[in-house]
Order: sequence, then C-alpha cells, then structure tokens
Amino acid sequence: MYNRGTGGGSGGTDTGTTTGWGGSQQQQQTDPCEGNFYFYGYAMVCGCNGYTFSAQQNKCVPGGGSSASTTTTQSTGQNTQSGLSDVTVNRSPTQITVWDHGTEDYDTVNIYLNNQLVQGNLVLRNARQSLTLYLNPGNNILTVEAVNEGDPEINRQKNLSRGNAAAIEISGVTGGRQSQEWVLYTGQTGTMQIYYQS
Repeated sequence: MYNRGTGGGSGGTDTGTTTGWGGSQQQQQTDPCEGNFYFYGYAMVCGCNGYTFSAQQNKCVPGGGSSASTTTTQSTGQNTQSGLSDVTVNRSPTQITVWDHGTEDYDTVNIYLNNQLVQGNLVLRNARQSLTLYLNPGNNILTVEAVNEGDPEINRQKNLSRGNAAAIEISGVTGGRQSQEWVLYTGQTGTMQIYYQS
C-alpha cells in the first residue's frame, strides 16, 4: 500500500489495473504464466516454457514449444505496467531483496522463478527480506503475484490507496535497474526477465 496523493518515495500514483504488453487485464488468475507475455520483435512471446500466446484468448496457454525463456537472445524493457523491468546479472545464485517501501500494512506476495514457487505468502515489511535465486544460463522469468493489498483496517485508518506496492533490489546487476518498485492488485502478477550472463 502507499499513501494517497503522494509521489515518488511512498509509491507514486495509483495506476489502476495491470496489463501485459498485449493489453489483457490480469484478473484473479490461478496460473501466473497466463499473463506472462511480451513483445519480442513483431511477435507476442510467453515467458514460461511450454506456453504459447493465444490471440483469441489474449493470454498464454499451455502447449507449444519453447518460450523466450529458453532462447539465448537478451531482451530489455518493461514487461508489464507493474513497474518491473528486465535486468542482466553476472552471477548465479543471486539475491533479491524485497520490502514495503511505504506504510507497512502487511502486503503479501508469492514469488516465482521460471514458474516455480520460490516463496509463498511472503508478508512484506519495511525491514528488508532476502531470497536466493538459482538462475539458468540466459533468460529467467521472475514473477511477483499479489496475494492481497494489505490489511484493510490499516489501509482505512491511514487513508492508503489500493494496491500491493513494494520495492525489490537484485544483486549482481550489470544491465537494467538494480532497484525497482511495483504496484499490483490482488491476484495480479508482475514479471521481469533476469538474463544470466556467466
């Protein structure tokens, strides 16, 4: 959560819904790979292995061959409007550090690497918490899923805007932003590509 009407340091402005680059609104999805897509060249590519993009359904669906996560081509840019953008790192394992950079209201997230759960129901605090990621060579997809938007009572008392808003820092970054922020709504996901260049 972040304070209404404040900019920058406490999380910025309420951005509304999160959309993938393909424009699909990500609602209460059970599969984090459904909304994990982005433009690569002139095509829509799914970030999870074994998924293909369905233009008819406007989401990634199981089936098909390798996704961008198995290619050796480095992508740059922002994959979703959540605020997360791609990075290149020079080490594996690497550390990510997450924290609530605004008012601590018990925002909770699930964190996935390449569609595998790294940490479930992680309650974000102002104190920083670190997780270790074991990366594959080349492209890896980090997904943050908002389990909630914090404690409704705290949000009401402190007049906080909607949203699961927090910060992340990635170690060993050689390209892209080492420190980033996200704003997500319950059930929505934000993704970043972590390109491991050994």
